[in-house]
Amino acid sequence: MKIAEIFQEINISDREYNNLIVFTVGSGVKGIAAVKACYSIENDKRLNVNFIQTSAYPVEKSLEVSEFRKALAVDNDSVLASPLEFSGWVDITYLDENFRLVRGNSHNLYVLVRND
Repeated sequence: MKIAEIFQEINISDREYNNLIVFTVGSGVKGIAAVKACYSIENDKRLNVNFIQTSAYPVEKSLEVSEFRKALAVDNDSVLASPLEFSGWVDITYLDENFRLVRGNSHNLYVLVRND
């Protein structure tokens, strides 16, 4: 598997976001792994995060789910979407118009650059 892109889509009106990873498997099939979450603002530095769902789906809408599963070497009994029920937080270390540096409660570090 090869990772092509990693990005985040944020909907500020409903405080939901998607973390997205675009990937290509050995057979050339492109897919997206997504984690959907919502956030609440605790203070001017901390966001509380509730994870909602994880899923994987093909980039090409015309690709049959069975073909996507085959490309991933995933059988028909394995789920491609699943609810998530855990939470955490992130601290905003630095923020300007185009750049965000965020530390998470699991010792993770996120460097995000705005791409219009």
